[in-house]
Amino acid sequence: MIKNPLKGSYIHTSFVETTTLVFFLSKIENIMWLRNKNIYKQFKKHISNNNNLCKQFFSTYEIQIITGDKRGASTSSNVFVSLYDNNNNEYKVPVDPTTTFERNEMTTLLLENSDIKSLDEICKIRVGHDGENEVGSGWFLDRVIISSEDSNNNYNKDENSKTLQYESDNNNNYNNNDDSIEFFLHGWIGKSDSGGIDGPLIQDIDLFDDNAHVEEVFDINALPAQSPYKLDVGGFCIPHPEKVKQGEKAVCANAYGYGGEDAYFTLGKGGNFIGIADGIYEWRDRGIDAGLFSRALMTGASEYATDAIMKDKFVTSKDLFRAAAAHARNSGLQGSSTLCIFGLIPYEGFHEMKDDMHLNYKMRITKLGKRKIYPTHFDGNETINDILSSMLNDVNGSKAMVGQVTNLGDSGILVGRPSTGEILFRTPQQEHDFGFPYQLGHEGIADGVDDAEVYLVGNIIEGDVIIAGSDGLFDNLSDVEILSHASNFPEKSPQQISMQLINAAFEKSIDKKADTPYSNAATEEFNIIYRGGKKDDIACVVSRVSQVKE
Repeated sequence: MIKNPLKGSYIHTSFVETTTLVFFLSKIENIMWLRNKNIYKQFKKHISNNNNLCKQFFSTYEIQIITGDKRGASTSSNVFVSLYDNNNNEYKVPVDPTTTFERNEMTTLLLENSDIKSLDEICKIRVGHDGENEVGSGWFLDRVIISSEDSNNNYNKDENSKTLQYESDNNNNYNNNDDSIEFFLHGWIGKSDSGGIDGPLIQDIDLFDDNAHVEEVFDINALPAQSPYKLDVGGFCIPHPEKVKQGEKAVCANAYGYGGEDAYFTLGKGGNFIGIADGIYEWRDRGIDAGLFSRALMTGASEYATDAIMKDKFVTSKDLFRAAAAHARNSGLQGSSTLCIFGLIPYEGFHEMKDDMHLNYKMRITKLGKRKIYPTHFDGNETINDILSSMLNDVNGSKAMVGQVTNLGDSGILVGRPSTGEILFRTPQQEHDFGFPYQLGHEGIADGVDDAEVYLVGNIIEGDVIIAGSDGLFDNLSDVEILSHASNFPEKSPQQISMQLINAAFEKSIDKKADTPYSNAATEEFNIIYRGGKKDDIACVVSRVSQVKE
């Protein structure tokens, strides 16, 4: 007879000839006093056949794994998941080899009969995969939600589509059930299958706790009165080869240009903004020129920014994004287009908005956008406070600034550091499905301004480059190839480098044997071996961060 010294309860044991240990249980509320591991394992093995006893002594957790809605987000590799308690004990979650992790879908796993007593004990998870397959191994993990057996979270799947929906409160905060906890990544595990920044094969993710960051406020008054940097900018574009054969030509000025359905604008020095819009070609089948729509977006953004500069008013890329959409809508034009705008946030702007700023982990900066803020830092995902605080520190002996990206669709922004070859940031494609990007448009079913993703990019210093491009650029050149061309500063101007990038992307687009980001993504999406580039309109804006002269 073994006595529980804590509870005064007893376990009566007897052995049968088969050496099987049999337990006759009276009221036992805590079995962890069984210090002998062998006895404990046999105890757990025995009661595992009795569901009622299992529920009394052990816990079952539901692990919901949400794969992101990005091109190439699914993985063909073998995934593994572990939970960790406050004492760093590991609890491996069983994953059947046939389990799939598909783009924009939720995969549910179970950890049954766990020694973890409550959700409060779970402080970290480890997620990864073996990277076994050469193509399609990368995985874009959005988040993991863990709930106890009796709880229900707010994720639901639309029965008529692949789309995951999430119920949220009025402030657009992700609203988990009280009986669930969240681990947030929104990043790649392993190779990015569609361009972008690769991640490690194994990611340790700490418990997301918004409350832990609420009091973390960035000291705006510590910033100098004037920004140290400006953007030197230049753009270029060309139409699809078939459109060129039909006599279409591009218009390429340094501050504004268009070719086919692609368009761009630049506003350097006082404005420090660049933007790209890519009209959807298929509207031509209905007699609509979506190129007019994309140009209207660029005109609206440029005019709004110019007016703000004239009035010495601080605006962000999100403000320009809204202004561009309003201008295109009010123009009465038909069609649809992607839209991506980058802005270098001046120190002066932070001083101007200091009275209505509230900074914490998941966002809530009134002026920087009210939805879908993904704090991004070249060392990994950081808090917004960390990113903004980088402006108070020297980076490689230089002062730092912060940029903001507002993006809808599959055009994008790359931020790189040619001096070290680092890719600091890259927007992922935002698509409903492969080849069907999010887009602003004249029809009611089009995506809206609030569907755009907003990113903050910290530690931007002198010599860094910000490159905006349509999918014609990013589908045909890898991020490493793009950054390598930008290493020619200061021998060449930004516009010359944008021309050089477009020429390289064009050569890849007509090469039927080329290995390109598009061919890799298509191979994974359609489960066939696809080679070659993708012919398209190509637009590119190159900007370099340079010192403001006194």
